[in-house]
Amino acid sequence: MSQSARLRTAFVLFLALAYALGPFTIDPFTAAFPSIGTTFGVSNALLQFSLTGVTIGMGLGQLVAGPFSDSIGRKRPMIVAFALYAIGAFASAAAPNMGVFIGMRALMAVGSSGAAVIAAGMVRDSAEGNAMLKLLSRIFWIQGLAPVFAPILGAQLIQVVDWRTVFKIFGVLGGIGVLWSFSMRETLAAADRNGSVFGGMGKRFVHVLQDRSYRGLLIISIATTVQLYTYLNLFPFVFYKVLHVDQSTYGLLAASVSFSWLLAFQASSYLAPRWGYLRTLALAMILGALGGVGAMTIGVALPSVLVVMGLIYLGTFGFGLSTGPLQTLAMAPHGEEAGTAAALMGTLNFLITSLLSPVFTLLPTNSTLGIGGGYLSCYLIGLAATFFIVRPALRGASLR
Repeated sequence: MSQSARLRTAFVLFLALAYALGPFTIDPFTAAFPSIGTTFGVSNALLQFSLTGVTIGMGLGQLVAGPFSDSIGRKRPMIVAFALYAIGAFASAAAPNMGVFIGMRALMAVGSSGAAVIAAGMVRDSAEGNAMLKLLSRIFWIQGLAPVFAPILGAQLIQVVDWRTVFKIFGVLGGIGVLWSFSMRETLAAADRNGSVFGGMGKRFVHVLQDRSYRGLLIISIATTVQLYTYLNLFPFVFYKVLHVDQSTYGLLAASVSFSWLLAFQASSYLAPRWGYLRTLALAMILGALGGVGAMTIGVALPSVLVVMGLIYLGTFGFGLSTGPLQTLAMAPHGEEAGTAAALMGTLNFLITSLLSPVFTLLPTNSTLGIGGGYLSCYLIGLAATFFIVRPALRGASLR
């Protein structure tokens, strides 16, 4: 392998690790919740509140890290992001009480979300258009395995070590990221940086939002994020109450859903450059909506594992098929503001989904009707935004 090929491979692996910190903030630790509750003597409700701390941390991390990296470059903020994740993990392991534990979990989330936003900026710095989508597909072939195997890894670790050791293991991973960051090249040239970190933050957000195509893509991103959280909130009940599967089967089925997203993302990297980004995006919305219609009808009438999983795969495939084209189109006009554009999209995804969280508790859990309704409504909103906002805005553009 040539020197340049080794450097490209290292770059892809590094960005995959940065993106993977998101799943590594939540998924490996859910199996340890009973042990953590016993250690601190707290209820399950308070344990769940620690996830609220993680959600808040993710929102804050994205909001700050993107504009910060646009102003001073990507390398130093990435070092800080990995360091915050590592410090949060080790401090969570040493937490003397639940209050400190929740705070340190939030710190981990600030680091993980910041790393993901900065990684998105580094991708845009290094490529655009078809080349950007190809780079993302290589990254997500690796990163996409994180949400598949992280819960399995966490469940295995907690059987042989205590929960504090599990956090220390992932703290070491964050430390490796810090050291690795020092060796990575800076991707944003000094001439392309935006000067003042906080003084121009508001102006950069406004400038990004003035792009009509970005506003439409933002609506699609929010809609697909809401459908994802609809699925995440309801699928445990559907699997256990409707499909009546055991815990082992549940884990395998949940992992297979994540893998279907990964396959769809790879399909988009082949399809979009050849068929068109907007067409691929529209196809993704149509497939997701069809999954919703099916879940509201066939899934309710014939609630078998084969039928329900097929419909969930269809909805998830729509999500995965949309992710690459959406990110590529959203970042394309904002090379010097890629961090800001990624941060704004991620923060609004978090904010709107959080505001809608009470709605998730009202959806039916004794059938696939709730998941189907979420799929259908969100993907139809995405389809409308594709045709009536994004498509007209990109008329005549070279990348569409």
